[in-house]
Amino acid sequence: MASENARAVAYKVVEMVGKGQKVDMGDILRSQGYSERVALKPDKVTKTKSYQSIVIPALKKMENVRGSALRALEKKDPNQEKYATLLSGVDILTKNIQLLSGRSTENIGINIQISEAIANKYTDVSSKDTKAVDNNGMSDKNNA
Repeated sequence: MASENARAVAYKVVEMVGKGQKVDMGDILRSQGYSERVALKPDKVTKTKSYQSIVIPALKKMENVRGSALRALEKKDPNQEKYATLLSGVDILTKNIQLLSGRSTENIGINIQISEAIANKYTDVSSKDTKAVDNNGMSDKNNA
């Protein structure tokens, strides 16, 4: 019975992702008869062979379609309408693949690196401004 329920959850998740709907694993698990305890820890279902047997083939299909779209993008002029449509499709497929595979849909590491780069740049600018002021509180430009 658990295998059937896990497969039913996987089918529902794939369907919702395909339609661009928000996936609430807790709600889906509850609707398939899982307890509240399992609904709060979805990986107890999503890591099962039954669940993966449905999700992995769907992921492979999505990755193949995304690959085809990327190859088509290489042949298109970026200024054409179809290029933007293909690019949007690749973006949506990438996010859906990330959702189905349980990965984050945003790259937190990049955000942290950018924030650190901005902070370092600000620190560099501040230290240069401090060096430009002499002991009398006057900048080097005013002393010239």
